[in-house]
Amino acid sequence: MVVHSQTKSAWNVIGQSLGGKYKICRVPYLVMDNQELSDRNRQEAFEHANFINHCFNNSDVICSSLAQIISAKMAAQQQLIQLLYSQVVDLTMMSKIELGDDVIAEIIRLKSLINE
Repeated sequence: MVVHSQTKSAWNVIGQSLGGKYKICRVPYLVMDNQELSDRNRQEAFEHANFINHCFNNSDVICSSLAQIISAKMAAQQQLIQLLYSQVVDLTMMSKIELGDDVIAEIIRLKSLINE
């Protein structure tokens, strides 16, 4: 919930869950001599407070969505790694490229870490 402060030029973001009805944050804004600028500052602060409120009260949904995005990116990354690895193996077997001992040792080390 977003409410205006009774004593300051700021919006307060208040928790809504049981046991969590406390001020999460304060989003202040500048009051200017120019009313139009003051109104714009107040509105912008209100929008920021609403965004913070949304994120705080929907963190489970946000984290779930983020986990799905990360999972999809990791799967694509793994497919790319597998494709490149198979290409390196093929080129090595056809004697098109030769891997140095340090590269081979690093591949073995990393594969052992992955397979632990």
